[in-house]
Amino acid sequence: MGRPSPVRVELMGHQFLMSPRAYSGYAFSLENDDLSLSIDDRPVDVGPAVYARLRSHFLWREGHRSALDSVRSFVRNLAEHHLVSREIVSRVDLAVDFQGWVPREEDFDRFCTRARHRVIHKDNGHFSGFTFGKHPLRAILYDKTLEVQASHKEWMHEVWSQAPSYDPHPPLWRLEFQFGRAFLRSHDIHSSSDLLDRLPALFKKGISWLSLRDPTGDRNRSRWPVAGEWRALMSADFGSSSTPLVRRTRTVRSISQLIPQFTGLFADLGAQLDVPPEPSAILARIQPLMDEYLEKKGTCLPDLVATKRARHATLTGNPIARLFRTPSRMKKCRKGGIGLRSRFRKRMKETNHVKDAKERQELVQT
Repeated sequence: MGRPSPVRVELMGHQFLMSPRAYSGYAFSLENDDLSLSIDDRPVDVGPAVYARLRSHFLWREGHRSALDSVRSFVRNLAEHHLVSREIVSRVDLAVDFQGWVPREEDFDRFCTRARHRVIHKDNGHFSGFTFGKHPLRAILYDKTLEVQASHKEWMHEVWSQAPSYDPHPPLWRLEFQFGRAFLRSHDIHSSSDLLDRLPALFKKGISWLSLRDPTGDRNRSRWPVAGEWRALMSADFGSSSTPLVRRTRTVRSISQLIPQFTGLFADLGAQLDVPPEPSAILARIQPLMDEYLEKKGTCLPDLVATKRARHATLTGNPIARLFRTPSRMKKCRKGGIGLRSRFRKRMKETNHVKDAKERQELVQT
């Protein structure tokens, strides 16, 4: 049997197409030109019972605050007697549309960002934009005029025409930042009220995470001056807000927190392994399994402990533990019991030797 066809329904004066097998395993969905609702009777610990995605046309027409209020009211009425306990923002897209500056493919090397994922997009062989980064923070710079033609969003011309400086003839480009749930959670953005208070700070974060620079003779691209085109985009107005965007500080779990977790995992392993229920017997059986896992990961327990110790030192402000960190390039432990200190010293000697060799080579060339 094929997939059932969508059914047109009316709920509280709104027309929807209802379809089974909705987004991300939900039982069914309700969709129209304004929004998409994925609905399921699932426990809270599994995921939200209602997953709402607001269409761009809806947001432009109503404004983001009014659109959020409308969706919130609709969901509460739809739930009737069921309690809507809380709402969670899973993704936010912030965009700036502009004219005047037309990005070129040659601008790719002028961008400064920490993102490793960088893509040049082309449409039928013609340059159409860039992508920087992945989840949970991604920036897309693309030809919006071209995208409007492909997606038949002619209504965007009405939105653009509200700007006094809009010219319908030259192309219009868009800079868009996409903030995923992991990024929002790390900055304590959970509800829509948290989001609305931090929209200006979110855009400021994105526009500083990625920037266009004017090249100089400096090899360090981050020291290049910010290009005038980018400074103009930085002045985009997302309203005023008194709430700053502060990243949540990572904390080190204490021993009193780790012992209950370790005890539970240790007991689970003992229950699944065919060994006597004694700590020494369980540990003896676990050791080769753990060594096999670490070998596949290209590391070993001393390296893993040293990395964790250095991370704890960074979080707690204790610089002593950093001395025991094994260099990240030394993936595998050597047999023979080379200590962390001796490996660290050997790596430093190798680095200094390479540095001295380069300096001698440059001296000979001059």
